[in-house]
Amino acid sequence: VVAPAAAAVPQNAPVSPAPPAHLPRPLSRPQKPDSTHVAKRLGEDSDLAAMMQEAQMILGKTISPGDCATLLMLHDNDGLPVDVILMLLQYSVSIGKGAMRYIEKVGISWAEEGIDSHSKAEMKIRSLDLTQKAWRQVESTLGIDHRSPSSKEAEAANRWVNEWKFSPEMLRLAYERCVDAKGKYYTGYMDGILRRFYAEGITSVQQAEEDRRNSPRAQRAALQDRAPSYDIDAYERSSIFDDITPGHRED
Repeated sequence: VVAPAAAAVPQNAPVSPAPPAHLPRPLSRPQKPDSTHVAKRLGEDSDLAAMMQEAQMILGKTISPGDCATLLMLHDNDGLPVDVILMLLQYSVSIGKGAMRYIEKVGISWAEEGIDSHSKAEMKIRSLDLTQKAWRQVESTLGIDHRSPSSKEAEAANRWVNEWKFSPEMLRLAYERCVDAKGKYYTGYMDGILRRFYAEGITSVQQAEEDRRNSPRAQRAALQDRAPSYDIDAYERSSIFDDITPGHRED
């Protein structure tokens, strides 16, 4: 008995797509685990139990069951290792933001950025430190009252100081031009000024002033300033002299 031949697969048969490597993050956070689940997990994992003890030392207080649940979620749901969570706690306290709400927000952000190792956390903290220093320099140079920057302000300060390497003098010049044009400080407008300076290789106040003097607008204004208020040749060619004969005196 001859076995029936296997059915031929059509050449253009649709191929099922491979499942995504990572499922997208849900739109809302899962419900925090209750104290029974937290106690169970800490009993199962000595590293987690040690993390909670270390967290209390870093924060300088006894953490509540809700805080324990938040840290557990950063580990179990968001995938942050214990050492990364402890580095996050240390960094948050160092900048005066030890509230668990802030720690949770930053922890979720780190997880989304793939910061899942000690070395990646070190690089992230170094970058955040540089951004903080850049903002403090901008604050001091522009005379802004000390405050926490918005995300756009922090990004702009990092770009101006750390990426484009502008001096305080150049920051001040761009600020003054911004205020002259807009009446007050606008991060986006000042960023546009410095972006053009960076693109055109203008790195000093002297170069910036020379660039302004050579601009088409400045040249047009200079021509208007130098132009006489009247044209003598045209005036003498006008008909005002037509009725005046030589030697004739008008009274």
